[in-house]
Amino acid sequence: MTRQLLALSQRETVVRKVLSLNTVLLNVEKLLLALIGEDIEVVMTPAPDGGNITADHNQLEQILMTLAANARDAMPEGGSLHLRVTTVDADADFLTHHPEAQPGSYMALTVSDTGCGMDSATATRAFEPFFTTKEPGKGTGLGLSMVSGIVKDSGGFIRVDSTVGRGTTFHLYFPKVDAPADPVLGADPPAAAPVGRKMVLVVEDQADLRKLITEWLAEEGYAVLVACDGDQALQVCASAERPIDVVLTDVVMPNMSGPKLVARLTEQDPHLRVIYMSGYSSDALRHQEIPFLRKPFTLAHLAQRLREVLDTADSGH
Repeated sequence: MTRQLLALSQRETVVRKVLSLNTVLLNVEKLLLALIGEDIEVVMTPAPDGGNITADHNQLEQILMTLAANARDAMPEGGSLHLRVTTVDADADFLTHHPEAQPGSYMALTVSDTGCGMDSATATRAFEPFFTTKEPGKGTGLGLSMVSGIVKDSGGFIRVDSTVGRGTTFHLYFPKVDAPADPVLGADPPAAAPVGRKMVLVVEDQADLRKLITEWLAEEGYAVLVACDGDQALQVCASAERPIDVVLTDVVMPNMSGPKLVARLTEQDPHLRVIYMSGYSSDALRHQEIPFLRKPFTLAHLAQRLREVLDTADSGH
């Protein structure tokens, strides 16, 4: 909720670059599947001709996760979710039906579900800050207003079509640019399989994310230890049969925060390598000079950060 408020008030750091909407969609696939669950079919259709836009990479991932989470909540008994990227030319007919548009080309992201849908009165208010149809404690009413704000700040616009009992479709339009995509964001994930099975301790209180990260690390050849909070992490470290090479820990956790956990662990091993991950800004952590991953992150970003940390350790710096 804090991050959503920061985004709405434009106090969150935004880094807009030229990027491929197809690449962003495909990079977030595993994280999105873990969020959605097995009872919902997910279909992703990239644009066959590609196309780049100018936007903040993290904000685009947040859009996808927010819309996917809303779709999941609208389909408690299962269903299907389709995410499609297409190229749209804003011709005379398009401009007539979309007065927000400007002449030119757009990259369109369409997110459709087969959930409970909304009536016209609810759909009209969908993007209002703090408006929610969820019961108290289940939603902040900030998700869709944040999505709308991000799209508009990127020069685009958003529409929603919904029918009660038949589902909801969000249409997001971003101006298409001719410039090439940023080489870092558009690159393939770096090779992550380490030599000698490096040991990583994952400390994360969100079960789905913890499971996703753990499974991916194991697939990539890492040895993995897991803890759901700081207290369990201390126990795992105390009983570990071999040294831990990297601790990947959430910042905000119940009972013991990530920084407090790190302080306890580095008392025993001052050279322990640490990577923080959080949905909040890294500003408060910069003085600690510890690598940081802002949620939601892709597995490609995690792979890159792990390699950076391990390469630095292997070089003796």
